[in-house]
Amino acid sequence: GTGYIIIDGKPTEVSAGKVYLLCAGENQEYYSSEDDPWEKVFINTSGPLAQIIPQTFGLKGFNIFDSDGLEDIFERVEQIVEKTSEADDCKNTAVLFFEAIYMLAKKQRDLKHRDEAVKLKSYIDENIQRVVKNDELACLIFRSYDYCIKLFTAEYGITPYEYQLKCKIEYTCMLLNNTNMSIADVGAAVGYTD
Repeated sequence: GTGYIIIDGKPTEVSAGKVYLLCAGENQEYYSSEDDPWEKVFINTSGPLAQIIPQTFGLKGFNIFDSDGLEDIFERVEQIVEKTSEADDCKNTAVLFFEAIYMLAKKQRDLKHRDEAVKLKSYIDENIQRVVKNDELACLIFRSYDYCIKLFTAEYGITPYEYQLKCKIEYTCMLLNNTNMSIADVGAAVGYTD
């Protein structure tokens, strides 16, 4: 089903297949849709570790994630609550809570990586008229030169340099086929003066 989470007066719809994390200290409400009510499994924690663990992994405020890979954790929580004593519930559920937070943090890092890769690609696209150095790209996302190349390659299957050449060749072909520009002018238009 679906439901809504309201954080500081701003509603967000949450649908099937999603996991959300609400951290303590936020002004929050949540409720199920009347037309398509949700059934949810949740882990509710308290105490200093419940606040410190998400923060340690960079999870603050309100986050929504795809539930891929997390269904098993929540199913195990249900099984624990149905079959064990209260003392064992706390210990086993705490382990699963930590595992869930770890997986959510990994999902968030993966999203961030994609955002950084998109930023690099957009920068190359916007600067087709000049040669963009890999050092410049690394500075753009405040990462190392090697990290920048690995990230871009992992996301797009091609290095930033190779991508830049591919874009320049495509743009050059378009200019040569559709304009009366000289070869020297076309070269200058993509950042090559020689």
